[in-house]
Amino acid sequence: MAALAAMLCSVAQVALGQSYWEMTPYEVQIVVAVEPAPSLPAEAEAILVAELESRLSTMAGAVCRAEVVAAGKMHRYRITRAIDSFAGPPVVASMISAGESADEPPADAAATTDTAAEKVIFLGIRPSPMGLIVEARQYDAPIARWSGSRRRVCEQREAWLDVAWNTLWDAFTPLGIIKVSRDGSATMRLRASGLASPGSPIGLPRPGQVFLPVMRRNDRTGKPREHGIQVVPWTMLAVSEVDGLDAKLDVHSGVRRPLDVGRRARTELYGVDIGRPRGTTRLVLQSRSDDARALAGYTIVSRSPLDDSLEELGRTDPDGALTIPAGSSPLRLLIIKHGSALLGKVPIAPGVLPEVVVSIPDDDLRLKIEGQLSGLRDHVVDLAAQRQVLIARIRARIDAEDLTKADELLDQLKELPTKETFVRRMDDLKKTSQVNDGAIQRQIDRLFEDTEAVLGRYITANPVDELQKELDAAKRG
Repeated sequence: MAALAAMLCSVAQVALGQSYWEMTPYEVQIVVAVEPAPSLPAEAEAILVAELESRLSTMAGAVCRAEVVAAGKMHRYRITRAIDSFAGPPVVASMISAGESADEPPADAAATTDTAAEKVIFLGIRPSPMGLIVEARQYDAPIARWSGSRRRVCEQREAWLDVAWNTLWDAFTPLGIIKVSRDGSATMRLRASGLASPGSPIGLPRPGQVFLPVMRRNDRTGKPREHGIQVVPWTMLAVSEVDGLDAKLDVHSGVRRPLDVGRRARTELYGVDIGRPRGTTRLVLQSRSDDARALAGYTIVSRSPLDDSLEELGRTDPDGALTIPAGSSPLRLLIIKHGSALLGKVPIAPGVLPEVVVSIPDDDLRLKIEGQLSGLRDHVVDLAAQRQVLIARIRARIDAEDLTKADELLDQLKELPTKETFVRRMDDLKKTSQVNDGAIQRQIDRLFEDTEAVLGRYITANPVDELQKELDAAKRG
């Protein structure tokens, strides 16, 4: 009975935790800054605060409890013109005070802010020759992460409030809790999804939506450990199907079981919506050896998750880098090739991360061996053709009793390389074809095996002795 009671209590706690997550609204702090502009009213900042509060209450009140405040004058410039400069947890109290410092704690400090809000969004408006530039950027406290900034241009002065509202929701990124089953499949529930309505700007998960997985390791108090929040490397999640509040996820990764947390206690997996990121990502390839050598000349091919179409993006430069542009889908599935070898696959959402460094086997020696053995195989095929031509000509001269010409042709056949010649060349090449990486060594070994098979298929027993006997018999009459 005690065991049964404990089990039921555990199940109830899990169910309560799930229910709390999807039935609890987001706590959001919005800090706005508006520079004076001829196209804006004198009290534009106060008007914007009131308008956002009103719209949030009527359109997102169920899923979002938000407070909207105006930034202090000391920090207006940074929000309107340097919004991408924010790095660590935002100190909101100083941002809305006119005379205090805007200093932030280091980016690797514990993920805490001076506000209870789970999300902090900065929204800035400034004039420009193109019209009003509206930018917004969000900080997610649970995963200690700044999203990329979102930007719109307002060309019609009467539309500035609508543009500000749309930019705000461009920056808002839904956050989900991920659950991984024993077979490696994953599902996710979004925060406040149980409160969302069809008209909500946040809404439920939808097929094709792409999420960046973030792992958070907590201490006994529930706070993140030092360096305990990390983006799961080389991994992206795409919603494949929605069943009620649960989103089934396709896991795209360059590593096996990237979401496996094993038995690590107090570890949480989050998924943050990447939205429609703008910009590019710099892909850097380096060897996974101790020297982490830059890998130049590696071909990068992009596969679309929408229709599986392929697009060659280019080759890595001398620094092992290639800039990955945005595609028709937020997610690009990159294939890394070197010569004929497929070395790895990695998903990238251009613009989400400025740089992605991928460590793969150094394939340069394998490619060199591949080229040498390819040339050797071509030589074997050419040699086989030459031998067959000479054999046919020799026998034709013997039949025609032109034995002098048959002798000359037989001498040419004797001068051709033999099977043993190629075997010696391959043995010499094997001596310089050893690497420390097991996967690359297996590929090199297969290249030699394929070449040996070609050699056995095309270069059979030496026909010289048999032809010599035929020629000698013809000479004896």
